[in-house]
Amino acid sequence: MPSPKLASELKLGEDYNLIFVGGPCANPLVEEFENFPTCAEWPLQPGEAMIKFTKNKNNIAMLIAGTRAEDTKMATEFIKEYTKDNLQGTYIKLINKKPQVIVATIEGIDFSDYPVPFIKDEKFKNMLLIVGDNAKGSDTIGAQDIASSLFSITRKTITNFTETQETETTDISTKKDIPLGNNLGDSPFFSKTLDKGNIKSMLSGEIGFSGKDYDYKEILMLYGGGPTIHTSLTSSDDLYKSDVYMEATAGSLRYYHVFEETIDMTAASANTPLSINLLDNELSITDAETATKFKSQSATKYFMRTGDKVKVDDREVELIDIDKEGAIVIKTNNTEEIIYDDKYQFINELIIKNIKAFDTEGAECCCSDLLSGLF
Repeated sequence: MPSPKLASELKLGEDYNLIFVGGPCANPLVEEFENFPTCAEWPLQPGEAMIKFTKNKNNIAMLIAGTRAEDTKMATEFIKEYTKDNLQGTYIKLINKKPQVIVATIEGIDFSDYPVPFIKDEKFKNMLLIVGDNAKGSDTIGAQDIASSLFSITRKTITNFTETQETETTDISTKKDIPLGNNLGDSPFFSKTLDKGNIKSMLSGEIGFSGKDYDYKEILMLYGGGPTIHTSLTSSDDLYKSDVYMEATAGSLRYYHVFEETIDMTAASANTPLSINLLDNELSITDAETATKFKSQSATKYFMRTGDKVKVDDREVELIDIDKEGAIVIKTNNTEEIIYDDKYQFINELIIKNIKAFDTEGAECCCSDLLSGLF
């Protein structure tokens, strides 16, 4: 079963039938296909997703993407659960999981043929699943779900030998042979701590805080050896039969966001928070009360064009203007403030962050986080 690959790992992509999970904003490689949308000209609204086909030289490319991460997830679940129901088209829009055909046919491509050409004669045919290097973790999970659903189609051509004592487990970048009944973290299999070197979708990098840069990384710990690989030969569960399952007890998989050196948190405040990406959610730490307890801010992200208005905690917030340096002018309750790129500003008891502002042809748009409330 093919594991999802990052866009940066794709070499000679024209040699493959490609399935892209996640749109052009998460994966700029999507924009290289003429019939796929660009990030700047994304055509859908929140709550909508697309399944779109195009030619890839002598092969096929399919895009599965939504306006938001949850919309992409809606589309991957639709594909995962799809059964033949005579749905035809090369551009299908999903609204609340209901498909609408936008474009009917392009020569040689039609959704009614799916899973062909990705599977043909019940075998995978030179296909790859691609996610963006900066894609949400949910995109990678969705791509893996699609791979699993395609794999289930091929299973009747695979003979399972109940006398075998060995199987394989695969993550995004590493393959190991692990005997049935063993833990993933048992020697000499996986290390008891996994990071970006083992799982490409995990994060590592540096963040700035209080005038200094700090290195960080995500770690998945296989605590006590981690999960165990079983069939009914080695497990007490007879329902497994010859299928392979991974059993995990509570606490056997532990996630950590690790800094390489100690950070002095006394400088943290609502104006100067320490912001980290925790499981695809921005977490802004504003005060470390003790060694094991801190305050943080909840956030909702809005994509806005100049003139757009949103309601936040019963307050109307309007994006007035954007300058060439990425600063924005925000108005709320007749109060206007300038917020510079990647900075926070208090406005009428709201904390607003200008994450990114950018120009598009004939329009201006920015992305702002509106933060309110402490917990």
